[in-house]
Amino acid sequence: MRSVVVLSLALAVSASAAGFNGVWDAVIVSNGVRVPFRLEVTESPARVCFFEDTQPVCSTSAQIEAGALVAQWDYLNSELHLAPKDDGLAGSFRNRRARQPSDVEARHHQPPAAPARPSAKLGGEWEVHSNQGRDVSWQLLLQQSGADLKGTILRVDGDVGTLVGRIDGAHFQISHFAGDRPTLVEGTLLDDGTLDLAQGRAKLYALRPAEARARNLPPPPDPSTFAKARNSSERFHFSFPDLDGRTFTEKDFAGKPLIVSITGSWCPNCRDEAPFLGELYRRYHPAGLQIVGFCFENADDPSNAPLRAFIRKFAIEYPMLLTGEPSSLRAAVPQIDNIGAFPTSIYVGRDGTVKRVHTGFPSIGSGEELTRVKDELRAVVEQMLAEPASGGDITGTWTAAIDTQIGVQNYTYTFQVNGDKLTGRAKSQFGDTEITEGSVKGDEVSFVENLNFQDQPLRIEYKGKLSGDEIRFTRNVADVATEEFVAKRAK
Repeated sequence: MRSVVVLSLALAVSASAAGFNGVWDAVIVSNGVRVPFRLEVTESPARVCFFEDTQPVCSTSAQIEAGALVAQWDYLNSELHLAPKDDGLAGSFRNRRARQPSDVEARHHQPPAAPARPSAKLGGEWEVHSNQGRDVSWQLLLQQSGADLKGTILRVDGDVGTLVGRIDGAHFQISHFAGDRPTLVEGTLLDDGTLDLAQGRAKLYALRPAEARARNLPPPPDPSTFAKARNSSERFHFSFPDLDGRTFTEKDFAGKPLIVSITGSWCPNCRDEAPFLGELYRRYHPAGLQIVGFCFENADDPSNAPLRAFIRKFAIEYPMLLTGEPSSLRAAVPQIDNIGAFPTSIYVGRDGTVKRVHTGFPSIGSGEELTRVKDELRAVVEQMLAEPASGGDITGTWTAAIDTQIGVQNYTYTFQVNGDKLTGRAKSQFGDTEITEGSVKGDEVSFVENLNFQDQPLRIEYKGKLSGDEIRFTRNVADVATEEFVAKRAK
């Protein structure tokens, strides 16, 4: 008996001494399905990394205490607990919004065994359909290198992350878990060229696109046309506060191309999209592009800590507005038909109307499809930036310093456009005057300022041309002087 106790203690000490350092072959149990994934742990400093393909998804904090490892991802609102068990690790992973944690176990990484049979050729595009009566039409995008296989299942709202795994003969298994979207896909290439698939417990099949069309199966929905403006001639309207309580409306972005990002800190595909929106903002904001986030957050955390972590993680510089809970999406954005997916991006032109609605966003697992979508949306932005400014664009406040015969005159113009009629006021050190005879036709602006100067009426006629955030004016002062200047939109 004594020798058995000593042996048990020795094994426990051995497992504990092995520590957490290293690369681990891990499994998470999701809805009863065992999903393999890769895990890397360092003890000093304590850190745990999942992987999105080869890109690490690392903890924002971690601690090792009393022989147990606890790691947190603030932007995922999640926590991992691990402790040594036998010759590996065991514990649980929990998203704080979930009711129950998911079991996790891990063993030290071992190189995959060589396949017993030559690998079937599976790379390229497939279309996924259901043989269980479900309305399914998805893309299966696969990249193959010998027996190594990776890819994703792409729905209209986005994909399941980068699935990675192996092929053995005609059979394959690929999986994903990087702090979210635990997914296992298994499949077998049949003699008729179709794939017999299982995604978790769902039974599916896949065909090449040409074969799917030959069988009159519906193609996957087009994310660029899935949702659209209910009235394409109506200006897009909104009014929501940011995290500091400041309310933003469409008027804050008047005259500039605007992307409205329907997002949420809880949404995996929104995290796929966020770096791309940041890239667009940094590249095109100097040319006038604006972006605003409509953040649909769960009401369980009034401090909005997950959203604040999301903003930090992706270094978001544009306004992020609180627009309600996810279930309120259609009520909060009533001008878009068929909206329902997170993320969705709404592209609003200089004239305030919706030019494009793009549903979903792919991850790096989508490969060339991700590149195609990015190129397509960059082209939309560039097209909106190239659009000539319209009359409605000048609504708001403008300032100018005019070099005149009697010195510099500092003006503030407040414009309001209704159709092609322009109204407003012109204010300088010589008075505050209502403008008359105002007109806006395309990018051409004209109006009259009737100034009372030294008790004498003075008619000043303005003609200008709008270009982005500037109006280049020529004004005729009582047929005595002609002055040229530039008015700039007030920031």
